Amino acid sequence: MSRASIRFITSSALRGCALLIAGAGCAPSETSESIDTGKFALGPAATMMDRLKTGNTKTSRVYTFHTGVARPIRAVVEDFYEADGKFSMVGRAADALDSGFILKGDERGIYGWIVNRDHNLAYEYTTDAHGKVVVEQVPVTKIFPICAAPPPDGHEPEADLAPFADDPALLAAGVLPAHIGAFPAGTDVTKLQSLPGATKVWYINLTEVMNGGTPIGQTTEDVWRTWQTLSAAVSAFKMNVTTDPAVYAAAGVANSGVASMKNVSGGSSSCGVSIFGTRTACTVNRYPNGYATGRILAHEVGHGLGMGHDGGNDGGEYFNGLAGFQWTPLMGNIWPGDRWTQALYQWSKGEYSSATNQEDDFTRIARYAEYRADDIPDSTPLILQGTSVPALMNWGQIGRNTDTDSFSFRIAAGGGHATLKIDRIEYLGGAMLDVDASIVDGTGKVVVQNNTMVNRSAQLNVDLSAGDYTLIVKGGAEGTAANGFTTYSSVGFYSIDGTLTGGVSTDGGGGGAGGGAGTGGTASPGTGGATGTGGRTGAGGSGAGGRAGTAGASGTGGRAATGGATGTGGATETGGTTGTGGTPGTGGTPGTGGTPGTGGAPGTGGVVVIATGGAVGSGGAVPGPGGGPTGTGGTTFPVGGAPGAGAITTGGCDCSAGGDPVVSWFATFLAGVGIVPLLRRRRSPAL
Repeated sequence: MSRASIRFITSSALRGCALLIAGAGCAPSETSESIDTGKFALGPAATMMDRLKTGNTKTSRVYTFHTGVARPIRAVVEDFYEADGKFSMVGRAADALDSGFILKGDERGIYGWIVNRDHNLAYEYTTDAHGKVVVEQVPVTKIFPICAAPPPDGHEPEADLAPFADDPALLAAGVLPAHIGAFPAGTDVTKLQSLPGATKVWYINLTEVMNGGTPIGQTTEDVWRTWQTLSAAVSAFKMNVTTDPAVYAAAGVANSGVASMKNVSGGSSSCGVSIFGTRTACTVNRYPNGYATGRILAHEVGHGLGMGHDGGNDGGEYFNGLAGFQWTPLMGNIWPGDRWTQALYQWSKGEYSSATNQEDDFTRIARYAEYRADDIPDSTPLILQGTSVPALMNWGQIGRNTDTDSFSFRIAAGGGHATLKIDRIEYLGGAMLDVDASIVDGTGKVVVQNNTMVNRSAQLNVDLSAGDYTLIVKGGAEGTAANGFTTYSSVGFYSIDGTLTGGVSTDGGGGGAGGGAGTGGTASPGTGGATGTGGRTGAGGSGAGGRAGTAGASGTGGRAATGGATGTGGATETGGTTGTGGTPGTGGTPGTGGTPGTGGAPGTGGVVVIATGGAVGSGGAVPGPGGGPTGTGGTTFPVGGAPGAGAITTGGCDCSAGGDPVVSWFATFLAGVGIVPLLRRRRSPAL
């Protein structure tokens, strides 16, 4: 079928009759004022909003784009969304099938573009700092970059970045963030969510690559890895990456973006710049495995959030990265690092030598979604199990490049030794954290520090004298900004694993086992440990406790209050200092008599020797009613903060850069829903 071209007319004719609205003939137009070479101001965003109403665009499904110097382009609206004073619409030019447009915003700011690929024409609409909409003719590749295809032998490194892979059940238990860990066999990959409840959503549409519950051309684990990669790439933000269409539909157009997976092996994927907030989708082909597919998906989503390509001398439009550091910008060429076992793909602001793009990737993402709250805003106790520092109980997130996490501990008289590994735990393709860790003493003096080169973990091995210490975890950097990478994008989740001899916990909840010992054989349900605290909430005396252990919460052993049918109560507990317990208290079985337990001395909740016996209880954090007072408990450890409403944003990319459109109405929306930034944010004018 032939496609008509978009014709040009003089600027004087344009001013005479610029905007053709269906059924209305010539209509008054916004003022077209040349403000720079190739750029024209079209008037306030409110004027364009008025045209939507006077032209009845929602019903007529016709809109006319003012182009500045060329003839206006009459467009067919295929999808129109309007709510709370904001709108979003997508469609194509009326006289060109191989075309497309997006337009979105409110009275304070508008962003959009219209593209005719046959004639290599594209116009971009942004809003300046004064609230005026500006149009500029741009290359089609700015709006729809064509991303390079990967090598045919895509390789998935053998490096295992799922330290909890031996216990997939932990994922189902919700102990860790949803996107961390090994693939749990039998998982429905069409119902995945990385941050349930978050207002902002990025939907991975699997419709074309699934045959019922079976992926086409890939395994279910490949699909899981793809989802894990994108989830990790945006985990600093309140954005729920989902494969569930119901979650996408519930989010609403203004709060969502979408990438459609295609049943095409290899080739070039594509995404329009700043498409977030519209129904326009990125198109992503499937590649040799989940690792390769996940990286190109994250790259395309970067375009959809407004980013362009990161170029440089080595690679041209797609910088090839720095092999010496196994580092590459995610918006550059992601394929040379295919076999890097310590590969680091990061968002960038063009700090490396020869960078062609200095746009701040984090600033662009933050126009669409808020940063997560700091999960460890203050120091938290390092959790011990005997001499073990278990990764499952000691983990956190570096959410911003200004974030540091602190874990306190104490070494008893006689001294001790720390052997610790602090490592990122998100999946390789989207894991952006390079770890820098140190131990400082009570005076603030650095005792040991490590940021292993070309290795994303930090490893500490040091003798420690008696005293108080703090383990500090933060994002790392290697080399220089010009040849290497800075802490700019060293963000993500990590765990702490290893041993600490001579350690004494500073977590009150780790002790305090005495008072919770229960009342022994009183024939009432076993009270000692009847409601042991599992997981991260810890287990008082009989276990090492969690972040919020509650003194004696797991009791003093036995199903009948103290380990044994006769329910000897807390007779063997001595106030939480030994807290060895018996079998974790599970409650429910009545005590069978015997001498009532004396309860022991009250748990102090302060510094106590870490209990070494018993597994962590599985119940809540309520102590047994008998004995002396319970310990004071530890500090609660939040798991990423509550999801917030976030900010409405814009979208677009096919793998080329996309200008720096700004949207002031995001700030208004945020104020309206009561979102308070927890960390410094930049106010952007409209897109």
